[in-house]
Amino acid sequence: MLNNTYAIILAAGKGTCFHGQKQFLEFHGKKLWEHLYETVSSVIPKSQTVVVGVDVMGGKLVVNL
Repeated sequence: MLNNTYAIILAAGKGTCFHGQKQFLEFHGKKLWEHLYETVSSVIPKSQTVVVGVDVMGGKLVVNL
């Protein structure tokens, strides 16, 4: 059976309201986006997960971190 579920993790915000980029805030020794990636990866294969980060220009995606 094929798994047709994919995930896109958006970790590219400027954090203007928060006064800093939340995705880089550390919680229990890991950045927030890393916690989310690990949680998503426990349910969806890493090959079907895309993370969009702050250093990605022009809509290019970073796949399989």
